[in-house]
Amino acid sequence: MVSVRKTEWKASLFPKDGRYLVPIRMSAQKAEKLMDGKTVTMRIEIRL
Repeated sequence: MVSVRKTEWKASLFPKDGRYLVPIRMSAQKAEKLMDGKTVTMRIEIRL
């Protein structure tokens, strides 16, 4: 699970160059008024 502020969704992690990319759903971007280039804090919960 991934969350930004009050919006939460399921997401996959994608490895790239020794890091991981986490896609942010368009619905979450709109709900939290996120814009390209804006820095945000995300909470990531990994379920095994």
